Amino acid sequence: MLAGAARILLLGYDGKFSADGKSHWFGDHPVRSDEPTTATLARNLKQLVEPLAALGVTIINCSPDSAVDCFPKLPLNEALELP
Repeated sequence: MLAGAARILLLGYDGKFSADGKSHWFGDHPVRSDEPTTATLARNLKQLVEPLAALGVTIINCSPDSAVDCFPKLPLNEALELP
């Protein structure tokens, strides 16, 4: 957005732990975040919706099965086809 983007596609923003307890597809960082921190991130993203819309910035969540539900969701291939 600061570089002039009017549309931002979120990739990998699932905002939750996997069924096997992993926080990332590649495994955990050396200092693991706890689940409440991950859930807090998903909730805090909601605070960006109105300010970004007022600036004319569209956010599309292209992360399948995401807990981040404040932005419209589309598969990546469909989002890339948008004008």
